[in-house]
Amino acid sequence: MEIGVIFPQTEIGADVGAIRDYAQATEDLGFAHIFIADHVLGADTQFHTHPSLANYSQHSVVHESLTLMGYLAAITEKVGLVTGILILPQRQTVLVAKQAAEIDVLSGGRLRLGIGVGWNQVEFEALGQDFHDRGRRSAEQIEVLRALWTQEVVDFHGRWHNITHAGLNPLPVQRPIPIWLGGGGAGDSPLNEVVLRRIGRLADGWCPNFSPDEAGRALMDKVRGYAQQAGRDPAALGLDGRLRTAGKQPEEWMDEVKSWEEMGANYLSVETRKGGLSGADQHIDAIRRFIRAETAARQQIAAEIPLRVTPDAVRVVSVALRVVVFDEERGSLNAVVVRFTARRAAHPTKLDPVEPGVSDLHQTAVGDRRRLRRGVFLDD
Repeated sequence: MEIGVIFPQTEIGADVGAIRDYAQATEDLGFAHIFIADHVLGADTQFHTHPSLANYSQHSVVHESLTLMGYLAAITEKVGLVTGILILPQRQTVLVAKQAAEIDVLSGGRLRLGIGVGWNQVEFEALGQDFHDRGRRSAEQIEVLRALWTQEVVDFHGRWHNITHAGLNPLPVQRPIPIWLGGGGAGDSPLNEVVLRRIGRLADGWCPNFSPDEAGRALMDKVRGYAQQAGRDPAALGLDGRLRTAGKQPEEWMDEVKSWEEMGANYLSVETRKGGLSGADQHIDAIRRFIRAETAARQQIAAEIPLRVTPDAVRVVSVALRVVVFDEERGSLNAVVVRFTARRAAHPTKLDPVEPGVSDLHQTAVGDRRRLRRGVFLDD
């Protein structure tokens, strides 16, 4: 499970230096991705009501997500760029395809496009899009996006789209760019069963807004069931969990990390907003505290491995550890027996490695994946 951060744009303002500092700190600290929310307009709370306006009103700083990603692609080298989530049906599909392809090219294939259908009717009205058919339209939009990202010339004629023998150039690095869907949280009404079915049928992965508890597991099982009904492999459906740090202790963060791992999450997005923080520096300190807690948890796991040194009379010892690593190219877990010879140092509990070597490579059960900590787990 790879761990990233949710970009706290509503709490760090519009200063370009703050944006740069936060993004580069995220990469320097080893986070896997930056998860960026999307709104074009904020509605005035004097005239409009919706629970989400508490975070996304006309007073909230929200950067245009695709433009922001173009900037982030230029000032970072490795960190993944994730829209979380782009309100696809309020935008022109072909233009989104072009913009996303360009970001993928400029970033060297680091884009993951998270999309959703949105809740802010004011935005749809202002952008000249129908709010009421947004779910059905989004399904066709996904089909169009994938065609444009994988074919040099597209001839598509659907209910809402007509493309007559035309294509994008350049095509993206990833063909197609992964499309993950949001929505369908634990608090959603039964009417959103259609959203869960759409996720199971169409998405490469899901970015839900629930906790890794019984209710969350039940929803994930339901979506995987819908994927199977659609003739897809349920195990291939990705999961990006969310962890809110505010009001919790580091031990609680790590318990939640473990719960997401056990649920089979591929990614986890850490959110530091809504904790009374202000400015990039405070949010950088918050994600640094999370990394320290996560590193300490990994070290505790490693410390549980016993290392027994033979009596003082023995000058040279041979040590073997089984290291379980995730092979990104093959998408599998491998167990590697690492053997090295060590010469007894002056202190009887310390070893000086002499001849490191690797042998006995074999695959191990995918079930061990939940025991990984940022890709590496040592097992005696």
